[in-house]
Amino acid sequence: MGRSDAHIEDDAGAVSQKSAQDHTDRLSARWRDNHAKRTVEIEAELLKDRPGATCDERTLLHLAAHDAALCDRLAEAELQVSERLVALVDNATVSGALAKGLQRTIACREACARRLRDLLQAAAVLRGQHKLATVTPIKRVA
Repeated sequence: MGRSDAHIEDDAGAVSQKSAQDHTDRLSARWRDNHAKRTVEIEAELLKDRPGATCDERTLLHLAAHDAALCDRLAEAELQVSERLVALVDNATVSGALAKGLQRTIACREACARRLRDLLQAAAVLRGQHKLATVTPIKRVA
């Protein structure tokens, strides 16, 4: 009793889908590791300038470091997609899909940059409020 050709093709498709999924999982894990390392580097740099940061400020700076690392990766992706778009501009189908992907990447990077700016502003406001709260009040003269 032999197996049918259709059954063999199904097995081959399942194997290729599994290997593609494994490859994607390994790539995602490597990306997460690199992102975590870059986040720690940026956070250390941000905290170096703020030695007396409060817990709230440190939390905001941690989030800002995460977003800064993400913005870096999105900028790299934007550059890679734009290079591919230029290389494949003659192929209408592929260039249309790449242009749409580039547009989405740019929108994500810009949103990430806005959030990063907002987080850094919030951290600066907290720092200013903390300094104001620790200043000795001025005595009123009748």
